[in-house]
Amino acid sequence: MAMGVGTRAAAQQPLGHIVYTPANIPILAPGGSTIALDLNKDGIADFYIRTTGYSSSNSGQFIKHEGVYETPAIGNYAIGKQALHKGEIIDMGGKFRTSKVGLAVVNFFAASGHFGSTSKGAFKHVTDKYLGVRFRIDGQMHEGWVRLTMTQSFGDISGAITGYAFDTVPNETGLAAGQIRSREESTKAPEDTAQPATLGMLGLGAAGLELWRR
Repeated sequence: MAMGVGTRAAAQQPLGHIVYTPANIPILAPGGSTIALDLNKDGIADFYIRTTGYSSSNSGQFIKHEGVYETPAIGNYAIGKQALHKGEIIDMGGKFRTSKVGLAVVNFFAASGHFGSTSKGAFKHVTDKYLGVRFRIDGQMHEGWVRLTMTQSFGDISGAITGYAFDTVPNETGLAAGQIRSREESTKAPEDTAQPATLGMLGLGAAGLELWRR
């Protein structure tokens, strides 16, 4: 049974680390192709992005279908019916589902000099929108996101997976779409960040240079 949103009121800012992976994985339909996404790189596919497509021509009529679908691996969940905006809290973004969902589906037809198309799916024409996910690591649930860009025109769908991330702390809510740093990581300046020298320090000559280096 699919998990509902459930914890909206209890959503919290994650305190753990977030693992982000930049990517440029093309999505091309017509398909028959499958992308197996392994968000935490443990050798186990967490989600599948599949493309389908076919076309036929008969008696002057041309029909074409293309689709991009996401399917969670067994025990995992995704919010496939909503394309989340950057900064939107994952567990408040819609209903988590275990079932196959069409991210982008388009049908094109032409006959007797006329043509047209129909399309559906939350990701049918998006730039840098997010698929919210929950998946299991060692039996514990983790929140994450997958960033997608897709376009469709006259029966053709193309796009790419441009990155994905997950929270390493199990059973934690509040991860935002597009978030790549946890709260303490984003507020703590790196130790090796150089500080700009002030005019006062430069006026002290060598002594000021030594203080600046500290």
